[in-house]
Amino acid sequence: MVQVVPEGDERRLACTTPTPLASDTILARRTSKQIFWNRLSAFYDVCCWCLTLNLVATQVINAFMDESMMDTTLVYGSRPFESTIEYIPGNNDDPYIDRAMACVLVGRVYKAVTLAQALNGVAVIKQLANITYDSYTVMVRSDPQTTMKDTYAYYNPICSTIALTINGIRHACTDQGYLPVKDSLRINVGTDATHTTELTNALPVLIIPYWDNPAAARYGIPGEDGVFCTVMLYNQYIRPGGIYQVVAINRSDFDSKTRLWLNEPHGTWRNGWYTFPDGLTRYYSHMQNDLRSKDQPKGLGVEAVVYDGLTESIVDCTSNPTFCQSQQLMIWESVVLHKATALWAECVCIQDKDRNGLMWYSVQNQDTITFRGGLRAVVANLSIFGLLLRWSIALLAAWRGYLYYTSDWHRCGIGILACSDTFVWLPLLLGSNIKLIFLCF
Repeated sequence: MVQVVPEGDERRLACTTPTPLASDTILARRTSKQIFWNRLSAFYDVCCWCLTLNLVATQVINAFMDESMMDTTLVYGSRPFESTIEYIPGNNDDPYIDRAMACVLVGRVYKAVTLAQALNGVAVIKQLANITYDSYTVMVRSDPQTTMKDTYAYYNPICSTIALTINGIRHACTDQGYLPVKDSLRINVGTDATHTTELTNALPVLIIPYWDNPAAARYGIPGEDGVFCTVMLYNQYIRPGGIYQVVAINRSDFDSKTRLWLNEPHGTWRNGWYTFPDGLTRYYSHMQNDLRSKDQPKGLGVEAVVYDGLTESIVDCTSNPTFCQSQQLMIWESVVLHKATALWAECVCIQDKDRNGLMWYSVQNQDTITFRGGLRAVVANLSIFGLLLRWSIALLAAWRGYLYYTSDWHRCGIGILACSDTFVWLPLLLGSNIKLIFLCF
């Protein structure tokens, strides 16, 4: 049935037809996809506001609490008393010829070069007829790594300090029962080597980085009786200040624990590797026990003694442990100081050429963060607080309009507040801290 509208009632009909509200129009326009992206955008804006507020508030708090300290204990592997021989994934600790280094005399200065480079013309080579006991066997891998320039830059100064204190390093080994060689470095290339290669112009100290291109390594001198004397070098060797700190493991403890953990008491030491009676099964062995006593509960049960490599005297670390702790200092923008201290560390690494063996590493680190901003950080951030307050009001207004369907969600980033009065004074109040504030943002 068709309804006929009397003439003259069209305007009345139009006036009585309801006009859609703005909220209804906005609600109709919103699809599920738009709602999702609007909410995600809103969540991102709130997160940005919270992050910026946290960064600025932290700087103000640090003006009154300028130092924080945190201790962490890291553990890798299994304690040798509780584990058995098993495959160890990766390639850390292995003495590869393209990873291990020697301090070779170049001109009038000792420089760090990989053994692969030394054999390719950097060092003066002398080939011996047979395998000698006072050499160290290094490994060869099919995919050699490339040593970076930064790695050489790190170890070159260490080679200079080793040359300066070589007598002290030898003394530490001798005093702990080893028989370190006194002339040059001799190596065997590969576990199946048939003769020894002598680097006649190299110091008798072998540098074995823990992995490829790290600023961390263990050091050692081959022994005349085949026992490799592993030492750790700290303080003046790796950073300015302190002493030339040499840490050596007692040979008797090193030998007895290796035999115990491998469950083979009848082996012999050859070329730095512990060799089983069958002559085929061989393991290299390294131990580390920094600033822990031999009778430490649940410790390794090995004694480590600290020496001054320059004076050749024993250092008392019991009464003053901070004097012997390994420390690294990092400074950011002359405002934030980060001092990383190794309170103690212990390590056992016993492996064969196929990476079957034992691995245990445990260290307690102490990180101290010092903030030097002071009250100037408070003054520099007053305008930031005003800006964040205006930003929060804008966020709340945007949320209210969105929830009551009076407006769509429009991005409420910090850029829309550039017209704020507080923002105008921002460059002046920041002053010399402007670079640091930009880093925080």
